[in-house]
Amino acid sequence: MKIEEIKVLDFTKRGEGCTGHPIVRLSKAISNIKDPQPHLIVIMESDIPEKALKTFLERKGLHVIELRNENGVLKALVKRPL
Repeated sequence: MKIEEIKVLDFTKRGEGCTGHPIVRLSKAISNIKDPQPHLIVIMESDIPEKALKTFLERKGLHVIELRNENGVLKALVKRPL
C-alpha cells in the first residue's frame, strides 16, 4: 500500500486587494487540483462558516474526507474523486 503525501493549502493569511481574499484564493487553488492526491485546506472560520466551506468544496467537485474546527481554524481534508 502506497502512503500518499498530503499537500497543504493554507489560506489563513489575507493578501492585498479583492483577489487576496482567502475565498478568492481558495477558489482559484481548488480549480487547479486535478490529481486524486489528498489536500489539506486550512482557512479561518471568520472567512467562511464551516457548513458553507463543506458545501463550497463539494460543489467544486471535491470529496470532503474530514472537516475539523480547531479554535476558529477550519481544516478540511479533501480529495478529487477519480
